[in-house]
Amino acid sequence: MINAMDGGIRVNRESLVRTLERQILAGTIGVGQSLPSERRLAEHFNMSRTVVREALSVLAERGLIEIATGKGAYVRAADPTATAGVLVNSMRGRHVTARHVIRGRKLLESETSWLAAENRTDEDLARMERSLESLEGGDSVLDRVRSDLEFHLAVARSCHDPVLEAMFGSISELTAELMLRSLSDTDVAARGLPQHRQILDAIRANDPAAARDAMVAHLNVASEHYGADLDRDLAIVAQRQLKGLEGADHSLAEIFKLAMDA
Repeated sequence: MINAMDGGIRVNRESLVRTLERQILAGTIGVGQSLPSERRLAEHFNMSRTVVREALSVLAERGLIEIATGKGAYVRAADPTATAGVLVNSMRGRHVTARHVIRGRKLLESETSWLAAENRTDEDLARMERSLESLEGGDSVLDRVRSDLEFHLAVARSCHDPVLEAMFGSISELTAELMLRSLSDTDVAARGLPQHRQILDAIRANDPAAARDAMVAHLNVASEHYGADLDRDLAIVAQRQLKGLEGADHSLAEIFKLAMDA
């Protein structure tokens, strides 16, 4: 519950955010536990309910709490993708290209695939297999983007390293844009899709070197076949590909959320 020593004096929105964030991260307010109502928080911290509402919105944006209409706010379980939107938005103005994302993914996923081969469990293998079957049988490009992202996230989770999982989560939105470009290109897709099975087979066989080599080879396909798109703004490339899809039922942002919730 909220520490009494934090109340009684007027604080601003940023101070309230820091106070609540500190107590959530410390476990003082546990996962699934409800926060006090806006009225109680306003009285406790001597501030308006409007400011309290703004502070709670900030915490929700950071993925720390869920706000349910009519039910109040409660603490969410840790989400490795919670910082993705903030990080990606901070990079947009720097014109992130496919080359940038591929380079970062090679550094990160060469390690996650290696560790997944060492640390994976039967449950991890089942999760990766489900994602791969969905990828191989996807009915549309966006279905395959979702499954592709789920597969690579499952690899990251299988290394059982919360820092590496969070690092992959933080670039997952950019990764989804990269996957949209790849899976919209029949040449790139024909080369890249079968390599997922090679990655999974190496992880299943507990062969870290083979898993890493298969992952790096997989990511090199885009570098070798994107042409001029390799150095164009990735957001613009992704929007171009999205507009070219007939009968798309979801936006890329919706696909990203569905994959992250899987």
